[in-house]
Amino acid sequence: MKKILIILFILLIVGCKNKSELICTFDIKNMDNYSLDAKYTITNEGNFVKKIIKEEIYESENEEILKYLYNSKDLEYMNLKDLYGGYNYDLKINNDKVVLNAVINLNDVNLEKMVKDNYIDEDYILSNKLTTSGIKKIYESKGGTCNER
Repeated sequence: MKKILIILFILLIVGCKNKSELICTFDIKNMDNYSLDAKYTITNEGNFVKKIIKEEIYESENEEILKYLYNSKDLEYMNLKDLYGGYNYDLKINNDKVVLNAVINLNDVNLEKMVKDNYIDEDYILSNKLTTSGIKKIYESKGGTCNER
């Protein structure tokens, strides 16, 4: 019995160390007529991305820009969901903000099709899984700051 408890304890420790989170943030205030404050929480298992939770807040005093942002984000995420699967999102306009909350389950995303469509660089895919280093490079190249938690 004692050996079984020790083995379970070791498996628990190894399993916990295998999972981690990467937090990527964007705080862009210099855009014409709107700003973006975003936080992406990337859940990793080993060296691969398992899930991405996106929280994006676009702010503007211009109602037309808010409508444009809302419509473009809605179309973008609807297309991603239809084309590749794995995308679920909620989008709202609240006063002077467009708020996007999205969850991307990478187990349900057709990464092969994303590469074929040139939506994602094949260098970031290994064994048909998105690498943690790849997603970090993608978000940092777009102006994000990423840190492990």
